[in-house]
Amino acid sequence: MIRLRLLSFILLILCFSIDPTHAGKSLKVFISADLEGVAGVVNAAQLSTAGFEYGHFRHLLTEEVNACIEGSFEAGATSITVADSHGNGLSILPDKINQKVRLIRAWPRPLEMMQGVDQGFDAAILLGYHASVNTPAAVRAHTLSSRRYFDVRLNGKRASEAMISAAVAGHFKVPVVLVSGDDITINEVHRTINKNITGVVVKKAIGYHSADSISPAEARKLIREK
Repeated sequence: MIRLRLLSFILLILCFSIDPTHAGKSLKVFISADLEGVAGVVNAAQLSTAGFEYGHFRHLLTEEVNACIEGSFEAGATSITVADSHGNGLSILPDKINQKVRLIRAWPRPLEMMQGVDQGFDAAILLGYHASVNTPAAVRAHTLSSRRYFDVRLNGKRASEAMISAAVAGHFKVPVVLVSGDDITINEVHRTINKNITGVVVKKAIGYHSADSISPAEARKLIREK
């Protein structure tokens, strides 16, 4: 009975804390955005600065981030920081991102993909993420560097960038509440981090360089809703 009362109390507090009608309540959201898990992305043509589609997919990444920002504000967020976490850290278009947020760009930075999460955030979102190195069939599966690392482990377990980012967030007591990417990535997140994290599947992986993707517009709609 005591445990049930305690659980009810915790749930009440959580519901109260995300109620957008509760004036004066601060709710800070941190978004780490990668590019491999964005709808339509399958290979270097979209990911590398030398790729012929990179410029267009910078725009699509920025729009997915904006959809996430809009959904977060609708859910009660009072302030949002976004960490541009792909490649050179300069993929998000700063003049196209929602003007109400802060944007962290480029490297080096001590907390890597989660730079800024130590500043008292209430929730973290991993947008456009991908599966870990040596994950069969997942789109662009790698951890930290597809060129340099054959395997990456955290506490003896094969680690994805999502796991590493969640560990950094967890160190600062910030829960990861949502992850977007391909279906294999979301399954890996649920299996290795927390099954209760909301997953947004924007494409079904076929192979390392192929996927069955929903449209960018539908991806933005799902991200905003979730």
